[in-house]
Amino acid sequence: MISSRIKLRPIPSSFRESSIQKLWLNEQTNDVKLNGSLEVLDFNHFTGPLPDFSRFTCLEELSLRSNKLTGNVPPLFNLPNITFVSLANNFFQGPFPKFNTSRVEVDMTPGSTNSFCLGDPGVACDSRISILLSIVESMGYPLVFAKRRNGNDPCDVSQPWRGIFCNEVGNITVVNFKDLELQGTISSAFSVLTSIENLILSNNALNGTIPNELTFLPNLKMLDVSNNYLSGEVLKFRQTVIVKSDGNPNIVRNIVTQEQPQTTIAAKVREEEQDSNTGIVLASVMIGAAFGLFIVGLGFCLYKKKQKRFPRIHRQKTVSKKSQDAMTSDIQLLGVGNFGGNDQQFQRAKHSGKSSELFTERNFKTGQG
Repeated sequence: MISSRIKLRPIPSSFRESSIQKLWLNEQTNDVKLNGSLEVLDFNHFTGPLPDFSRFTCLEELSLRSNKLTGNVPPLFNLPNITFVSLANNFFQGPFPKFNTSRVEVDMTPGSTNSFCLGDPGVACDSRISILLSIVESMGYPLVFAKRRNGNDPCDVSQPWRGIFCNEVGNITVVNFKDLELQGTISSAFSVLTSIENLILSNNALNGTIPNELTFLPNLKMLDVSNNYLSGEVLKFRQTVIVKSDGNPNIVRNIVTQEQPQTTIAAKVREEEQDSNTGIVLASVMIGAAFGLFIVGLGFCLYKKKQKRFPRIHRQKTVSKKSQDAMTSDIQLLGVGNFGGNDQQFQRAKHSGKSSELFTERNFKTGQG
């Protein structure tokens, strides 16, 4: 890093052959700031994307020819003093930049080693290309994705994207970025590719957390992020999604994950259903009991009210015809003997065995004595 207190004008040409890997020239606070051309940046091995040049209002010439720069070209055409731009022989991606050629000389012909999706300046790329570029942006636009001239169709078998596989209608179903030495973070832009079934990012050097947006992928069947440097929690995906996260020393696994046996989940569901059914039965019994008590109480009240209005009438005891005949026979026997009968009639009555006749005999003897 060059100190802001050192007064420098142009970058020394001797830097061309130096072994400097990082050069920080930001926040120069001196009255005399860095100026001049940037020709020293030509013919090196710079990689990664270009920074934002929107505040380089004094920049006149920018020559980045013959490096290994990748990613989208930032908007340079709005710089008020720019007169020359050389971006040839790199690996830039995205749409071909458009300049005002009436005032800016451009050294960058279509097809000159770069990996622009189209050769027409200012024309947007296919939406799938734009999404893929957003995904690799969080990884620093790795060179491995830019070395091929990919064109404007990521599913074109003649010039496919690295690790991209599509179905017959051109939807991306598999993203396999395994063993590509990728760094950076996992982009949430993966969630825009709703047709993805398998997302494989294993055996890289990715850090950060697993984006929550990935849990909403409707067709996802497997997520493999094993053997990276991820941290945070393993998110809860649908039960049908296989999540592989081994080999991440800083990752935290939830108690309930999608790798949990289905029997445990099913048992929990059954237990919840049983608890729910038990509650329904108890509630029904309580309601039924309360209703029964209400009916009994209502009936009792009506019964008492009826008794008050209509007092109970005691019915006279009735005598059966058989009893009446027996009593009549006894009365007739009373007339036998000393009361008007003879001894023969009394003896016949005595030996008949009827209770009424025996009763009459006792009465007869009592009356006779």
